[in-house]
Amino acid sequence: MLDHRAHTTDAFKDIFEALEASASPSFRPLGILADFLEVHGGCENAVEQFLGEDLEMVVVGDWEQAGSGAQLVQEELGGRAAFIVQS
Repeated sequence: MLDHRAHTTDAFKDIFEALEASASPSFRPLGILADFLEVHGGCENAVEQFLGEDLEMVVVGDWEQAGSGAQLVQEELGGRAAFIVQS
């Protein structure tokens, strides 16, 4: 999972590393926004420039998961993260 996310920043790598270390996490992200995008060839740079760091927003299934992720980041990682709820 971490190899697949080699392009992410340290904060997001910390989240996924913490999840891998936990036996039964209450937080289950679906991935990052970049995992959900399909971009036509030749447009990758434009999309990356437009979305920037938003590409690393953590995608979750519902608001409860967003709250669990925020709690994980605040209590265990001491950092910041952005979450987007998939609808």
